[in-house]
Amino acid sequence: MDVYDRNTKLHCSGISLAKANYPIYFQALKTERSIAVSDAINDPRTEEFSATYLYVLGINSLLNAPIWLGGKLVEIVCHEYMENIRQWHLDEDNFAASFYC
Repeated sequence: MDVYDRNTKLHCSGISLAKANYPIYFQALKTERSIAVSDAINDPRTEEFSATYLYVLGINSLLNAPIWLGGKLVEIVCHEYMENIRQWHLDEDNFAASFYC
C-alpha cells in the first residue's frame, strides 16, 4: 500500500504480490512470525522474487512480517535493504514480528 524510502524521505505506492506466483514465500509466512533474510536472492523462502522483484529493485536483504486478522493474512510489513547483504539484529526481528496478531 505504501512504500517509504528512507534516502529520499518520500512515500509512494507499493505493489501487490500474488500468492499464486510466490507459493513458497506465502507458505513461510504461515509458519513464521517474521522472515529475516540476509541474502534474499539465495534464501529458499524468498528466491522466487529474484527475477521479478529483488534484481529489479536492487534489494539484497529482507525482513518481512505478516499481519493476521481473524486468521486471515491482511498485510505484510516489509523492511528492505539495498546497499549490501545485511544481517538483521534480534531486536529488529522482534520489532517486525510485534505486528503479528
